[in-house]
Amino acid sequence: MSYVLLDLMFLGCALLVTFAAVLLRRQQLSRQNVWAVAVALLCVLILTAVFDNVMIGVGLVAYDPGRITGFRVGLAPIEDFAYPIAVALLLPALWTLLPARRAPGWNPDGHLQHTGSASGVGSAENTDVDTGTSQRSGPNLNTTTNASPGPHPRSATSGGNR
Repeated sequence: MSYVLLDLMFLGCALLVTFAAVLLRRQQLSRQNVWAVAVALLCVLILTAVFDNVMIGVGLVAYDPGRITGFRVGLAPIEDFAYPIAVALLLPALWTLLPARRAPGWNPDGHLQHTGSASGVGSAENTDVDTGTSQRSGPNLNTTTNASPGPHPRSATSGGNR
């Protein structure tokens, strides 16, 4: 099997999913989204050109001349650029098509919800049994309350001076 045939299979799948995303989610398609995909595609192609040339130049990768077209970008065969194109199209399309999922405790704008209870997501309450000191921690919560005044038993000396 030639690399071109393999590339066509990858690109074909990526294009089908991309077209499905565009047709089904047209309202989410904006100029900003198209530019983001274009910039990502350009960056991935540049990185592929650089790193493929390095890997081929140092002898990490070699290609059977009978399975490539012969067109190259530096040392890298043109067929190597199909994979980054497929990924740059496929990932945003899948992101658009798949339903949004949020972890429990997170609201739609991406912020953690504070439940106000010790067992809430993102917070914990630890109580020192000896002193009754309660330490509540979590995002933006660092408070200590003292239920019984007095020194901590481990900091006091027993029976005299140190």
